[in-house]
Amino acid sequence: MKEIFDNRAFPVVWALGLLLSLVLHQPQWLLAVAILSIGYHLWRLISSASRLLRLALAFAAIGASASAANLLLHMPTPIADLAIITARVGTAGSWTLGLAASIDPVALRRHLHNFVWIRPIAEFVDTTIFHGGLLADQWRIRLEAARQRGARCRGPTAINNLGLVLGHGAIVAFDRSLAIEQTRWLRSTSTAEPSPIASPQQQVCDVVLLLADLSSGYGDSDPFLKISNLEVQRGEWIALVGASGSGKSTLLRLIAGLLNIEQGRMRRFDETFDSGPAGPDRRISLTLQNPDHQFLGSTPRDDLLWGLRQHGITGLPAEKRINEIFENLQILDLADQPLRTLSFGQRRLVALASALVTEPQILLCDEMTSGLDPINKSRVIDTSARHLHQGTTVIWATHDLYHLPRAIERIAVLKKGHLHFFGSITEGLSHQILETADLISPSTHHRPLSF
Repeated sequence: MKEIFDNRAFPVVWALGLLLSLVLHQPQWLLAVAILSIGYHLWRLISSASRLLRLALAFAAIGASASAANLLLHMPTPIADLAIITARVGTAGSWTLGLAASIDPVALRRHLHNFVWIRPIAEFVDTTIFHGGLLADQWRIRLEAARQRGARCRGPTAINNLGLVLGHGAIVAFDRSLAIEQTRWLRSTSTAEPSPIASPQQQVCDVVLLLADLSSGYGDSDPFLKISNLEVQRGEWIALVGASGSGKSTLLRLIAGLLNIEQGRMRRFDETFDSGPAGPDRRISLTLQNPDHQFLGSTPRDDLLWGLRQHGITGLPAEKRINEIFENLQILDLADQPLRTLSFGQRRLVALASALVTEPQILLCDEMTSGLDPINKSRVIDTSARHLHQGTTVIWATHDLYHLPRAIERIAVLKKGHLHFFGSITEGLSHQILETADLISPSTHHRPLSF
């Protein structure tokens, strides 16, 4: 407990103050407890710049004022009852806020996660805090954008503008909640126990993924995605390219098991699917275009711990894996910072860490280097290559044709939901293939593609 509270005596003091403020009825005793809380919060505040302690001091002052007014004015009921309620709420609130100011929330969450019976509650609180903070940031950004574009800040127009901002923010929150539930399904599935990964030399001829005459989509009458033949071997790095809307993300979601198979068949590892969704497989990890849609913890460390717990990995082995993957990506200093305070690029690195920490056999990356600076792009590619050398298969969806990882030997080119080309990287990057796939313009001079 000593890592949660900065002093062992504090929880006892806070608990006694809170209990007394809740059970006492006499104004003079409430006033005594309120004055004691004022002195205690003030003493704590001298050695701290805590905003919570300043707020606790204000609450204690409200409680003391209400109980003192009741004593001095001998107020009759129900005004006296209202004063007692105000005094009790103010004083109890001060002790509650003081307790919050004395706790290390990261250590408390980690301690709660050790109790199996309370873990679902702690995980729910983590997710709620993180995504509530993201929603608040979205509202703030949209309000600032509205002001910059000349939106009026007074009168009915301002109310209408505020309604539009809040309404759109609620839609964003709803979409995010749906994405989070899918992520929870992907990251917590217990199907298909992972088998030991053999060396790359033993795996080079093994086919881990096969799509044949397959059609899929999002439930429309005419399936959007149509793949004639796509075969991926164990331990190889496949590039998946195509213009915006060509179906790259849809194909990755299909492989991950989130979309229905309308026609044809898909074989993953040793299992074949010919209808409905294949369902998640814990040997497959998917990183999404928007990293915020795959976080289930408030800090990077908590998020990775969540995923490892689903695989039965806890304690020192879990900490060792987390520290190792953070060191590889050079983000160990961010491990215990709130995720919502990290930049988009930093959150993308954490998303890759959460996908790799469970040591998947197939890694699906959707625009993994988008929004990253050159140094962080290199870190992402080097870390993925390290897992590739350990036998992991990587399917790399990207728009960045000029900075493809060197380990890629084959490329799949999509055009309007169809597999336009699948073959060697040299032939796939030819101007003829890229022009017909609407990836480059024939009227513009392009420097030769290399990787």
